Amino acid sequence: CARKDLQINLQDAKIIGFASPVYVGLIRPPLENFIQRNEFSGIECFVVLTGSNKEGIEADTAKAAKLIEEKGGKIIGREKFITSDKEDELQEKIKLFSKELIEKL
Repeated sequence: CARKDLQINLQDAKIIGFASPVYVGLIRPPLENFIQRNEFSGIECFVVLTGSNKEGIEADTAKAAKLIEEKGGKIIGREKFITSDKEDELQEKIKLFSKELIEKL
């Protein structure tokens, strides 16, 4: 079965959220390919990553943010949610990040 690339007109976008699981410090190839094929000049962007490894949180989100910035996007937030965190800790972290994003919009 032939796979079609997702074609999206980003011309009128004001904000875009990018989300990906992280495996061995890398975002998934489909998201990386999407970022590399598009231009995000003038668009506010945020990055949400998920993974089980608490180490490298800053490095993982920085790598993803750099890819977007190289394509002209303005990063307004980035976070990595650790899937092995306790449920209440994870929910609190999600609420806090959401609140921070809303305040920037």
